[in-house]
Amino acid sequence: MKRSSRAALLAAAAILLSGAAVPALASTPFPGGVWSPGNPTYGTALDKSVPVTMSDGTVLMVDVSYPTDLHTGARAKGPFPVIVTQTPYLGNPSTAGDYFVQRGYIYVTASVRGTRNSGGEFSFFGNDGKDGAEIVQWAATKLQNSNGKIALQGGSWSGLNQYTTALAAGKNSPIKALAPFCAGAEFYRETYFAGGIPTQTGQFPLGFGAAVGNNHGATAYGQAMVDEINAGGPRAYDRDFWKVRSPGTFARQLADLDIPTLI
Repeated sequence: MKRSSRAALLAAAAILLSGAAVPALASTPFPGGVWSPGNPTYGTALDKSVPVTMSDGTVLMVDVSYPTDLHTGARAKGPFPVIVTQTPYLGNPSTAGDYFVQRGYIYVTASVRGTRNSGGEFSFFGNDGKDGAEIVQWAATKLQNSNGKIALQGGSWSGLNQYTTALAAGKNSPIKALAPFCAGAEFYRETYFAGGIPTQTGQFPLGFGAAVGNNHGATAYGQAMVDEINAGGPRAYDRDFWKVRSPGTFARQLADLDIPTLI
């Protein structure tokens, strides 16, 4: 993540998530204020492969990075606000959120259903919203040292599923901020098709297995998706499959949640 993106998210989170060990905002009136996230005040410790059971019995795995005392290495007492990212990608390290952990946040890296080491069947954003809302509830109420306030963060796939998670969680949920980047607004017209013509992104599903792990049918799912598009099936057109995956479709609903969102 670019430094400017990190600073912007931290600035928003500093306002929204009380209890974080970050400096106060400058006294200059917004939007002229100058703010800095400051130096690290904590170390980090990572708990890997923590199981979280969904309401249908599927077990998803999350890695949790906690703040620690810089001198002793012991876990800091807290409580702390929590940043959650939901990723399908094997290459996304669970230490990617350490910048935030060092400044007073718990960082949860959740493996999307059917990817990495999580259970369940793989699908293209089929369950991320519902699962995400349940992970948010777990992080707010059951995660050790959590203060119950959650922010969502991440890019690309991990940006798009923030929208569906927020909608599934509903208004007045523990989610206090969103920071989706590289997520777009119209999945069909911006990413997979241009004026109805398939783009190179149309071949991306062929790499699902290699990108997310093929333990739960990702390779077969991706091949079937590409085959259907090439044959002119339903997913070749801007119909329900794409509409429920495009933030622009439910922009009004997102706005009505009243959750500050950095896009």
